[in-house]
Amino acid sequence: MAQLADTGTFAADGTGCCHDGEPPAKRVASDQPTDQPTGQSTNQPTDQPTDQPTGQPTDQPTDQPTDQPTGSASSTGVDSVDSSDTGAGGALYVIRNGDTALYKIGFTRGTAAVRIKGMQTGNPATLTEVARFAIAGSTPARCERFVHARFHSNRVLREGGTEWFEFAAGLPVSLISRAVAEYNADVKLAVDADAAAADVQDGFSAVCADDHIKNLLDQYAELAANDVLASVQMDRIKQKLRIYMRSASVILVGGVPVVRWKEQTANRFALDEFKAAHPDLYAKFLRPSTTRPMTFARN
Repeated sequence: MAQLADTGTFAADGTGCCHDGEPPAKRVASDQPTDQPTGQSTNQPTDQPTDQPTGQPTDQPTDQPTDQPTGSASSTGVDSVDSSDTGAGGALYVIRNGDTALYKIGFTRGTAAVRIKGMQTGNPATLTEVARFAIAGSTPARCERFVHARFHSNRVLREGGTEWFEFAAGLPVSLISRAVAEYNADVKLAVDADAAAADVQDGFSAVCADDHIKNLLDQYAELAANDVLASVQMDRIKQKLRIYMRSASVILVGGVPVVRWKEQTANRFALDEFKAAHPDLYAKFLRPSTTRPMTFARN
């Protein structure tokens, strides 16, 4: 039986498992997924210029989204959007550029009216907020990044920002709603996991993995392997970009900066040198810190 490093937990092989008098189902309840989506991407045809993204990911989850847009959708937008639909973490707004297939996706802790007013100047098309979704948690920027990543193939680089997306198949409200619902479910899952982590008892205890937990472990192992490969491939691309840029500090696409490579200087505390020069003073200011890292046995 293999022991997982630093966790005080055994990798269950079906024999010799103990659960400290508590059923595994009860102990692992907080690890159950909360409607995780499984999506796939397809490319939709478009009549927009060829230098703009033409794909529309369908990444649709198997569950129904819980955060539905508050407006009544029409072919040109919505009749109304309730600006009060803002969660504790703010709201994700969707703004349409006239009757085009271009949409701006961003977050706000108030209303999108100020954003629209600023963007409307010099824009002949009427900008309309077509949807708003409450964001769970306290970091709306993270939700924005999540949704932008979900629809990265739809991103359109425009002067003044990279928050514009093209959805050639019509209103993307339902797609964005599902993405926000997935993010909010992840926030809840993290809260539940933190609550489970706080339930720490003295001594050693172990739980046996049921089929569901084994499946989660398999998924994690596959994602970890893919992450390693992706990291190597990303580093390789960065090296090629450095060779291409040489002394340049920015790469432009359509006049928009998409890569920046500049020298930065930061002052950092030389901890090792300080410890060697003043060991007594270093020891005086040491404070205990308790963590609960999760590690995985290697196959």
